Amino acid sequence: MKYPSYIEKPWNIYHVTMKIPKDVQPVFGKTKFYESLDTDSLSEAKILKLSYISRWKTKIKIARTSMKPTTLDVENQVEFYRSELELYSEDTKHVGLSDLDDFLNERYLRNLDGSPLADTSKEDKAAAEEVYKRVSGDWTAVHEHLEGFLVDAEYTEQTSDEVRRTIKVFGDKFRVFEKVSQDDIEKWVLELSGTLALKTIKKRVSFIRRYWEYCNKRKLTNSSPNSVLTKRIYPDDKKTKASTARKIKKERKAFTVSDYHKLRKSSSADQALNDLIMLAAYTGCRREELCSLTLERVTHESITIEDAKTPGGWREIPLHSEIKNRVAQMVKDCADGFLLTGLDASNNKYGRRGNALGRRFLRLRDKLGYNGQYVLHSFRKTLASQMEAGEVPETHAARILGHSISTMTYGLYSEDVGFDTKVAAIEKCSYR
Repeated sequence: MKYPSYIEKPWNIYHVTMKIPKDVQPVFGKTKFYESLDTDSLSEAKILKLSYISRWKTKIKIARTSMKPTTLDVENQVEFYRSELELYSEDTKHVGLSDLDDFLNERYLRNLDGSPLADTSKEDKAAAEEVYKRVSGDWTAVHEHLEGFLVDAEYTEQTSDEVRRTIKVFGDKFRVFEKVSQDDIEKWVLELSGTLALKTIKKRVSFIRRYWEYCNKRKLTNSSPNSVLTKRIYPDDKKTKASTARKIKKERKAFTVSDYHKLRKSSSADQALNDLIMLAAYTGCRREELCSLTLERVTHESITIEDAKTPGGWREIPLHSEIKNRVAQMVKDCADGFLLTGLDASNNKYGRRGNALGRRFLRLRDKLGYNGQYVLHSFRKTLASQMEAGEVPETHAARILGHSISTMTYGLYSEDVGFDTKVAAIEKCSYR
């Protein structure tokens, strides 16, 4: 088995290793760095190796030059001093704070013992303090444990990237958790509110809170998010005529029956797009739910969605009588195991098969003169409106559209409404 770079598994435990360049091997007295990661989990090993690699690269950098550790940036200084402490403690990884204090003050940061930092800039003082506090464990850099958190959270790749971007922005603003105050957070949120929607801000703060809680619960930081990330951080959502108008203009609109036929007719030369519009209109499914739908989840009577983010999203949807024949033909024509065959996801980072098709839909929409309030997702609203007009109970519609049911009784304890009931609900909708 080929293992990822820097990782070996000589026995049942993963190890991290890195070759030492020949020019600095005499400095270290060996040809490679090698440490046990104390885990038999490959995913965990991929995370654990990162700190070792960073530390070793810093040591090599120091060995190759005459520079002092204090000429390095903060991140490299932290890695260097942590590495030195391991050597200083005779390979004991857990060093007492008193030993750490003596070591740093004696060898590198002696002026942090309370005596004045003569001829030192304000920036250098701040950097020295951060290095000292982080190495001692008093402070935790915002970015430091992010990759471990992402493994634990089990986000999708796309969401993980979104979390990384969020934490980077937060970390650029606030380098360490322990120095973040309530006032700082409120000012930052106020700044964001000038460019971002409140919903987006709340989503990003939620990412930060969850990551911070992860660090706090594992004793990776001494600071708790509950002391600063409170509900008071959000600005009041004031309702005015102007704000209401802006909200209405942003809301998605439902396609009408005549819109559906116009879109189908105008996309007749693009079979995949034409089929996507049909399926979206009659099932209420999201674009990627349809584009990633494999034949194993398609029968003559229904389709089954099994890769949704929420439990409510996992659902069986009856095929409307008006589209059964076309779906059967699509199954016969399939060349790659997907109902919407022939879509290419190779150029998409997250493996989304529907991205290119989605762009084609938007071009069609714009060509026909629809504004940004109309998207493929609008067919979900169309189907919901038709079921409401047909007096379909809301809980039945929710089971078809994959919406969560918020009430305790229906949401927590109720079973699915039954296939025949959903058939009756779907058949009340029509584009004829």
